[in-house]
Amino acid sequence: MRLFLVFLSIFFIFNLSGCTTYEKVMDSTIRKYHVTDDRIKLKLPPQMKLAQKEMMRTQMDLLARIAEAFSEDNLKEVERISRERLGWSSIEEKKWSSVAELCGESDFFEFAMVVHRHADELASNARAGDVSKALKSFAGLIENCNACHKRFRH
Repeated sequence: MRLFLVFLSIFFIFNLSGCTTYEKVMDSTIRKYHVTDDRIKLKLPPQMKLAQKEMMRTQMDLLARIAEAFSEDNLKEVERISRERLGWSSIEEKKWSSVAELCGESDFFEFAMVVHRHADELASNARAGDVSKALKSFAGLIENCNACHKRFRH
């Protein structure tokens, strides 16, 4: 109990002094490692940034559901989620072309299109029952998400 109170006291001291705020931690990390963020900053209105971040969190949830479906050997669910929730469509094309136009980054559209096309490929491979190819498509989808985040920031 005494150890718990010591840890609790230390926690409150650091919180009250402001030492654990995200900004301070990141500032000290940047200074320590001489890190610069050379990614392209997307010029989006604040509300659109919030909406896009929410959409990306939703996509992360979908990727987790796909991984879970793989673990259960449920390729029908892999296909369904990939095609219905992540696949490329005329709606996605309109949405991402307008975002790319708004932020002035045509490459952003290409990244978005490739992510959704990987989802289509994943759905097709899952439908065909080819687990190995479906997993490779899944990895490609995630790698492209990461490549976009390496290139762009809010």
